[in-house]
Amino acid sequence: RKCKGTGYRGRVGAFEWLDMNQGLREALFHAKDPNDFVRAAAKSDQWFPLVTDAVHKATEGMTSVEEVLRITKVAMQAEDEGEASTAAAGSAPQEETNHE
Repeated sequence: RKCKGTGYRGRVGAFEWLDMNQGLREALFHAKDPNDFVRAAAKSDQWFPLVTDAVHKATEGMTSVEEVLRITKVAMQAEDEGEASTAAAGSAPQEETNHE
């Protein structure tokens, strides 16, 4: 198929990853509360969120800003435990009308 210049050839993934180090290993295996490990990972310089990778790929021209917003919206909604998605779902965008 021909793309006719309207998209990207192939697929590019955006990923979230965590490079484990000794401190994070200890937090993982010794934490009494699983959230302790999540907090330690988030505070470390070893965690790379989905949005960071997606924005990097947009700035490199590998994907579009629109695609970054589409995929990170899902991640942000999950992080907000549905609060933002519930509010957004209740308000549909209003169409502008031209009264000229």
